[in-house]
This record gives sequence, structure tokens and C-alpha cells, in this order.
Amino acid sequence: ASICYAASEPTDASLFEFDANTGTILKYNMDASLSDIVIPEKINGVAVVAIGNGVFYRDVTPEMQELWSKFSEQEKVVFYSKLQSITIPEGVETIGSNAFAYNYALTEINLPSTLKYIGEAAFASCLSLPTIDLPGSITEIEASAFSGCKSITAIQLPVELSEIKNATFFGCSALEKVTLGVNVKKIGSEAFKDCVNLKEVYIPNGIK
Repeated sequence: ASICYAASEPTDASLFEFDANTGTILKYNMDASLSDIVIPEKINGVAVVAIGNGVFYRDVTPEMQELWSKFSEQEKVVFYSKLQSITIPEGVETIGSNAFAYNYALTEINLPSTLKYIGEAAFASCLSLPTIDLPGSITEIEASAFSGCKSITAIQLPVELSEIKNATFFGCSALEKVTLGVNVKKIGSEAFKDCVNLKEVYIPNGIK
């Protein structure tokens, strides 16, 4: 497991828009001064069980596209986001699609042992993320979840995961080692396309 350097105190709950009926965080009202975020276990006394779609999504506006295309990857990290670490509390079961996509400076994400589902492109293009520990509780990871994460070097897939979906690790150019869980039965199209440094895929005994 990676060492956690994230802030220990929960981030101010007023920065989150929260649906108490479903226990879902809907939006993060960005505080540009924060580099570390600890999502609270409860907001207004209600347990947080889901991170909604696109909550921390950091995309480029259409007006920025031309300029953005001229930036190096390091310039993108410096320019676009200072968010470096996120801790998701125990009790959270779902991370929605695009929830953390395009957080270029993110280097650490701490996931709870209760997590079951990671949505489509949830961590896409987190360029600086070197590693991520996926808890064994996860049963489904949607397509493109980690596509474009160009700093990840190794992945150990959760034991309960039965399918690696399309483009899950597409373009993870630093990825060298993948360890499959014993229940993997299907690998989707382009799941590891352009993983140009992939040297080792460990397939456990008993995999079908």
C-alpha cells in the first residue's frame, strides 16, 4: 500500500453539494487553495455512499483547446490543477463516471475497503498518478476508467473483478506489470492498447 500524505481532517462539507436522499456527492465547489481533499464520511449527519458523475472533473473549456494543444504534459499539470491527493472515506461504494478525470496534478488517491463500483473514465487522464491500490471489494470497473494515466507503473486487479472492459488502461504508457484476479473471464477491446512498456502480466492459478 502507498504511504498516505493526505490531510487528516475532513474537508469543509460546505464545499460539496450533497443529495441526502441517496447519500451522493453531486458537486465539488472548488477551493483553489486546497491541494489535499478528505471527503467527509457524513454530511449533515447523513453517510456518504457515492461520489457522483463528474464531481471533480477538470476538463478544458472549448476556448482553451487551441492553447491547450501546445502545452507539454508538465505544463498542463502546473497550469490546470493543484489538487494532489484525495481520500475517499469508508462507506463509499460507488464512484461515478468522470468523477476525477483530468486532474493532471493528482498523485495520490486513497480508496475505501467498501468500494464496489468505478464508473466510466472515472480517473481518465490523471497524468501524474503513479499508483492506485484497488480494494478487493470492487466488483465492476467500467470502460476507460484509467485511460491516459501515463504515470501508473503497476496494477493489481481486485479478486472479485470478472471483466476488464474496453480501453480500461488504454494509453497507460508507463504501465509495466498487471496482476489479474482469479475471477477474470473477459478482457475487452483495447483494454491495454498503447501500454508500450507492459512487460509482465501475472495470471494466477485457477483463472478460467
